[in-house]
Amino acid sequence: MVTDPALRQKLINNLIRPVAQAVQSSPFRHRMMSWDIINEPEWAITGANLNGGAAFTPQSNLVPVTHSQMLTFVNEVAAVIRAQHPSALISVGGGGMKWGTAWKTANVDFYKLHYYDWLYQYYPYTQYTLASAGLTNKPVVMGEFPNRGLSAFPTLGLPGRTGAQFMADLWTNGYGGALGWAYNDASHPWSATPYSTFSS
Repeated sequence: MVTDPALRQKLINNLIRPVAQAVQSSPFRHRMMSWDIINEPEWAITGANLNGGAAFTPQSNLVPVTHSQMLTFVNEVAAVIRAQHPSALISVGGGGMKWGTAWKTANVDFYKLHYYDWLYQYYPYTQYTLASAGLTNKPVVMGEFPNRGLSAFPTLGLPGRTGAQFMADLWTNGYGGALGWAYNDASHPWSATPYSTFSS
């Protein structure tokens, strides 16, 4: 669907446009915070980052596309959503600061990054800042981070941070918000509390 224009059009006609129209016509459309066009597409991109920064190294179990092809896909879907649901905010669930510049030329309203221990270890947020990544022209939201916080890496001089400490750090460092992952997902080791705790 990313590389084939005919399949992209089918996706738009059969899914994107009808869902966007349904949201726009709903009396609850004000509850739609934003549209996330695609989640962590960087793992399926190969080659150079057209906006500078780290090149993409796709996961071996995925059929990779180029950054240009993924940008075309994102922009086409965003244009349809904007036409049907004009008040919508649009973003891409970016895989992390490693590819922070990836969506600078995309038709999005804000940047959304994800952050886990592997990024903290190699791309500490105190060093890889929004300014150093050139992400100062739109708001930036941390779209995923472990609710339990970040592990310490003493040999790198990186302290452990609780979820609350990390969120406070994000505000201090100019982020527009943060969304933890995930209170009700017990299958992931980074969940703060098993789902069963919340079901009583």
